[in-house]
Amino acid sequence: MKQKDKETRRIESKKLKASITTAIGDEDPDIAGIRPGPQPIPEQWNHNGNGLSEASKET
Repeated sequence: MKQKDKETRRIESKKLKASITTAIGDEDPDIAGIRPGPQPIPEQWNHNGNGLSEASKET
């Protein structure tokens, strides 16, 4: 009984995996717009060239 249930689940799983296909060119919405490599520095970390931010110069 347990073996038949397990086999049934395996077959259903294979059918499900086979039916789920992603077309080439589709983009995952969770990672849409993300580029590989370094990301731009946020505005609040505005460095002035010598490694100090505007906020750290004041102190």
